[in-house]
Amino acid sequence: MSNIRIEFLPSEDEKPDLIEIRRVGDPNIVLYKVSEKVEWLKEHFPAELAAYQKSGGEVIAANIRPQGTELTALKGVGPRRAQTLVDQDVNTVEQLAELSDASVSSLGAGTVDLRKLARDYLADQAGLKPRQAVG
Repeated sequence: MSNIRIEFLPSEDEKPDLIEIRRVGDPNIVLYKVSEKVEWLKEHFPAELAAYQKSGGEVIAANIRPQGTELTALKGVGPRRAQTLVDQDVNTVEQLAELSDASVSSLGAGTVDLRKLARDYLADQAGLKPRQAVG
């Protein structure tokens, strides 16, 4: 996972031959022909590319919801806040924990704290305890 999101889009003749690539929190997007980015997609988004190819190029079938922990699993994140994050392309606790500083700053107030909460939650789930400073 990363801060990069993709979406397959139909071209003018309604055949899905375009891919939109964007960074979470960044309003700028880049469009490419799918055929130009196949190798990159294989490396970075293999599940999405496989779904796209298996569906025969159906746009809806190729847009996969990321697997991971629901955002509402975090203490203090209710359905409304979770939906706000989903609207900003952050769908799971794992995605929230992996956000870059640039993405976090562009997503608004409180996102830094939410990212820390997500990282602490995942560390706790993995049984990792923070080191304590002595002295």
